[in-house]
Amino acid sequence: AQGEDAVAKVMKAWDETKQFDHLAGMETNKAKTKACTSIPGREKVLQQSLKERGDEKVKLTNEFVLVGSNVHIHGKRQGANRKGRVAKTVATMERIAVSGMRMEQKTRMIGTAAVANAMHGTEFEGLHSHQRLSIRRKATWVIWGKGRWLRGVAPTMNLIVKGHTVNPRQAQAYHQLTTWRRMLSNSKHFKKRAER
Repeated sequence: AQGEDAVAKVMKAWDETKQFDHLAGMETNKAKTKACTSIPGREKVLQQSLKERGDEKVKLTNEFVLVGSNVHIHGKRQGANRKGRVAKTVATMERIAVSGMRMEQKTRMIGTAAVANAMHGTEFEGLHSHQRLSIRRKATWVIWGKGRWLRGVAPTMNLIVKGHTVNPRQAQAYHQLTTWRRMLSNSKHFKKRAER
């Protein structure tokens, strides 16, 4: 919402959300609900409007986690949430490396147990290049083993394994495209425009 009546528009949306929850037999968890505004100077007005409605438990914030990503209202920031996922992905791959499985099994485990975790939430906030590189290096090391981990990355990720499940660069693009495709195919509005 923008303009002078931005807070009024946000409060209308908030009231409609509460009404929907009430009609659906649900209850909004105000302790987990966050309010934000990108318009400087509107924070106090928004907080006052929430207080008048009896929703003072709703926290006013500039940053929140949405689908596994840190969203910062006044610009995009790489949060600790993403760094933690990358560290967990690398640790998972280290366990896969010493598991004694065959190459095909290791590759499947990397894609389903490790890289999929790192890709969660990349629709909003992608991985940094150094994070993708550390995951890709670890994946190559796991696939080939200690003695042969310097094998060519391009042939490995394109010919030997399914790169869109193991290589974070390919997986991120694949994940974003399939998410957008799913969203567009589920939207009646976009379906009608595509049929024209």
